[in-house]
Formats: sequence, structure tokens, C-alpha cells
Amino acid sequence: MAPFFISMFYLDNFWYWLTFALYILLFGLVITIFGFTSRIEKFENPVNRMFIRIVAIIIGVGLVIFFAFVFSSSFLDIPPFLDKNYEVIIGRPDLISSINSRSVFQTIEINNISLKSVYIIPESNLLTEYKAYYLPHSKYVIKLIEIN
Repeated sequence: MAPFFISMFYLDNFWYWLTFALYILLFGLVITIFGFTSRIEKFENPVNRMFIRIVAIIIGVGLVIFFAFVFSSSFLDIPPFLDKNYEVIIGRPDLISSINSRSVFQTIEINNISLKSVYIIPESNLLTEYKAYYLPHSKYVIKLIEIN
């Protein structure tokens, strides 16, 4: 579990991002398998046992579905990342999302392309022009440069 916790603090690095994603998938699979196979003998009441199993299955399947929607495209970006075959876009942001406690990413929309960025840009910087290097499938920003 140590790589999972370490990767949480370095999501600006693509390899840590993939490690984080892989651990979410594995954790979801383990919880789902636990829900199907464990007898949970600590609980004598069969209703409590069934409730724990159902909750484990729901959480496990939820994590797997979350992985599929959020992280699966990141694994398609491994070849472009290794080849340094990044997409490049230059322009002013049309939209800069706010950062909240539920997200470590800021969504930046430049020329109608929505990018996931760990580089924090103030929401008032709509007039500044940026050059973004990003991966083609996940739209993960590798490098963001402010152009004056």
C-alpha cells in the first residue's frame, strides 16, 4: 500500500498517476472478490453478514467502474509518453475550473479541448496565453508554459 500513498502526493508525475490508478483498480477487485467469497464469520447474525457482503460488492464494483471512466484512457497513453509524442496546444483558456477538496486536477479548456492539469492556474487568468503539452487519450497535461 505504500506506493499508493506515495503516489497520491505526486500526481503531477505520469508514472505516479498510473500507479495510483492501478491501485484503485486492484483495491476494487480485491473488495469485490472479498464480497463474493468471504464468509465473514465474525458476525453471527446472517442479516449483518449479507449486508457486509452486499456493501463490499457495491464498493468494489464502484471502484472498478470509477477506474474505467477516469483512468483507463491513461494506460493508452503509455506509448506516447515513452516516445515523448505529446500533443501541443497554444491559446487562451476558455474555461478554468476551480479547485475543490474532491479533485486534485484543474480542468482547463483551450480551443475547445478540455485538459486535466495539476498545474494550478488562477481562475482570473483567462487573458494569459498558454502552451500545453498533453497526452492524446487522457488529456493529462505534462507541461504547461505561460506565454507572455
